[in-house]
Amino acid sequence: METVDNANALVTTRADVVAGFRWQAEEKARRSNDYSDVADYFEQRAKTIQSVEEVFADPRLRVFFIGACALSAKAAGQLGEQACRDIVTATIDFDRLTDQDYVSNLRSRYFLTCGDALGGTMRNVIGKRAQKILSDYVCDYLNGQNLNPSIVRNTQDKITEIRWANRTLVFDRKPKFIGFNIDLILIKSTHFSKDFLEVPSRILACGELKGGIDPAGADEHWKTAKSALDRIRQSYEAITAPGPALFFVGAAIEVAMAGEIYRDIANNKIAAAANLHHINQMTELTRILTET
Repeated sequence: METVDNANALVTTRADVVAGFRWQAEEKARRSNDYSDVADYFEQRAKTIQSVEEVFADPRLRVFFIGACALSAKAAGQLGEQACRDIVTATIDFDRLTDQDYVSNLRSRYFLTCGDALGGTMRNVIGKRAQKILSDYVCDYLNGQNLNPSIVRNTQDKITEIRWANRTLVFDRKPKFIGFNIDLILIKSTHFSKDFLEVPSRILACGELKGGIDPAGADEHWKTAKSALDRIRQSYEAITAPGPALFFVGAAIEVAMAGEIYRDIANNKIAAAANLHHINQMTELTRILTET
């Protein structure tokens, strides 16, 4: 790659780290307001609540009490309504809801559960944002080539496919013959079908995308991505088929991992790699990916 002529070219700058954390803090604060609203709603009504029936008749109180019992929304969904009622009944002392200390304690327990939930939400948001950045580069390049890409989104407005000419770029799919989820897969086809994922010759490229900005987790992200790329390569070797081009994009790239990534590019183990914050690298990676 012309834009990655040495390992240091891949390293995330401190300015990009600061900007990334600022965005995360603002996004987390915005999303945490919803949790605060639910807690305030409970506290305003706590003295009047007398039974579990009242709690489950009010969607916002239901959310609060389930959280105060250390149940995540996912766990509550798996347990079912009656089990959740039983847990709330066994855990909450309704006679003490007039006691401000007890009410404050329930708020704290609710926020502990919300903290875990918000962490999971933020990981999804960060991944979605990274995918959007990459998708924007892909679409901008294709539009510049007059290839008129079409975008497919799911009900959460997340991009799932980008189609152009005789290519379809799909996100977050799991070919059975590889056995795990891959962040992005380029398929030789004008449309997507799950069956295409099981035809090795149709898969032209695979890539790993890591949008987290925290330097403390950067090395672990790269190890996870490298392991995934190695397993893709091994899956094709096992069926003695030519492997797809492999790509890596990361938001947090530190010095040590940059050296490993650069060596993999030099040794042709990776077709291209880019720092998500470096415009020239992203532009070049996009060109290589879309022309594969």
